[in-house]
Amino acid sequence: MQWFSLFILCALVFTVLCDNPIKKPSSKFKTTRKPLQKNPDSKTVAVKPKIDVYKYLTKFGYNPCANSTKSKPTDESGPLCSTNLASMVEAFQIAYGLNVTKKLDAATEKLMRTPRCSLPDYPPAFTDRGKLWPKNRTLTWKLENSHSPFDKSKIRKYIQQAFNDWAIHSGLTFREASENAKADFTLTFANDEHGDGFPHDGPGGTLAHAFPPWDPRTRGTSHYDLAEDWSDTYDSVGINFRLVASHEIGHNLGLGHNTLESKALMNPYYQLFEPTDMLPKPVRSNANSNALPTYRGSLQATYQTLDGQTKQAAKVGFGNNTATTSKSKDCGSFNLNRNEYIVKVTGGAKAVVYWLQFTTNLGRQSQMCGTQDGDAFTVEEPGYVLSFFSGNAGKILDKIQFHWVKLPGMI
Repeated sequence: MQWFSLFILCALVFTVLCDNPIKKPSSKFKTTRKPLQKNPDSKTVAVKPKIDVYKYLTKFGYNPCANSTKSKPTDESGPLCSTNLASMVEAFQIAYGLNVTKKLDAATEKLMRTPRCSLPDYPPAFTDRGKLWPKNRTLTWKLENSHSPFDKSKIRKYIQQAFNDWAIHSGLTFREASENAKADFTLTFANDEHGDGFPHDGPGGTLAHAFPPWDPRTRGTSHYDLAEDWSDTYDSVGINFRLVASHEIGHNLGLGHNTLESKALMNPYYQLFEPTDMLPKPVRSNANSNALPTYRGSLQATYQTLDGQTKQAAKVGFGNNTATTSKSKDCGSFNLNRNEYIVKVTGGAKAVVYWLQFTTNLGRQSQMCGTQDGDAFTVEEPGYVLSFFSGNAGKILDKIQFHWVKLPGMI
């Protein structure tokens, strides 16, 4: 293992590059319905509504100042949280591996117009291991209310299939609850606002949302937009209900979004899979194995000294190849403003460090860099700021330590 130290006091640029280890699923879809044919005599022209990019990116977690207490000045001396549309678009493009133009180019707009889950991408969900679902009993589910987009018996069959997709790999067992029994999981079709702060928006746009197990008020619930063109076939017509249900049940089980893997089931955007590829092959093959996944990437910090000089620390590589490749996901740069410091680090680790995220004294957060896995952790020292971090990196990043200092004048 190679020992490294990266100094980050003052101005920081932090980059993590992670390979995409997931193989693309087969494209041999079983088509049972034909797409609607255009009428050659029709003169109707479909007009796409203009996207409110700022509102869209804020909704899905790409506005670092959205929840900041210092986005507006309280006095002349206090530092402010600031952002702009270009940096928000940049963060979105980096998260999804798009060409970084900082503009609403064709590829970015196409992705934004793709139907997706209602839940935001950032901040990521933090796992409370003490509130995960128990494995010592069979968990139950129920389809609530009488509204359904097609035959209810078929919907119930697809719900059980969606739970079975996770049962194989989670060690949990699921069955449908009896009619009058209380269920652990409830699935509901609804229109518009339905009381949980995530209103449905009609056909297209957002499809559904679900809630993690650690909030007792919403534990095990998932809601599906009744206005969508729900389908039970694996073709380009409509939205396949089973695929969306499997994604939302992933949230119910405690998983967040995976923006790094374009073909991952937990990627927020709707995509077609064959039923046999609901979870990627590497996940299936390693589900009951202690083998470590293969990661490639690097960490690097750029910092500014107190006398104004900008310096760059050596790049620390880990994995089989430390160079940037076409498969690498560049999580981009997180730049600190004047009088802004890192006060909290969150991440996930087990035998390796899977991901990291930084929070500043202004309430801003960096993107989550890495693959959301492992046991979640939070490191902070009240009254102190992060000065540098060090650790071990060889074939894997398996140790990291954070070093804190107290600046003059800090409480």
